[in-house]
Amino acid sequence: MGTQDSLIEVIEKLSAMMGEFEDRALNSDELADLTVKQLHYLDVIKKYKKPTFTDLAEEMGVTKPTVTLAVNKLINQGYVKKVQSAEDRRVYHLLLTEMGERVVDVHDKAHRDFARQFMKCLNDEELNQLVTIFKKVVKCE
Repeated sequence: MGTQDSLIEVIEKLSAMMGEFEDRALNSDELADLTVKQLHYLDVIKKYKKPTFTDLAEEMGVTKPTVTLAVNKLINQGYVKKVQSAEDRRVYHLLLTEMGERVVDVHDKAHRDFARQFMKCLNDEELNQLVTIFKKVVKCE
């Protein structure tokens, strides 16, 4: 088996492993009615604290109308709320509700559990090498 085939095989296995961690999180009561894309929206809203619709559209790489549809659904589901800006009344900021915060916490736990899987199998030097390699791959986009 060549290097490319081995790499593809490893990526497929890692993807399946991450999928299992995500599935466990998604099957919890908190995440049962959310898609992976919706979880990503919630993650970005938490990361940026109080993003606007425009901020979210830029970060997600989608149009503002696409964000509006997605966010309105998350608002209706009770995960997000919009708050009018005090500085510019035309602008709304997005915030996670308490339920939205819980969902992001459960999702983050899935990522931490996946990271712990690496930490169980690798020593400190190997982990540092892995992080360096992953960072290099991510920057290479």
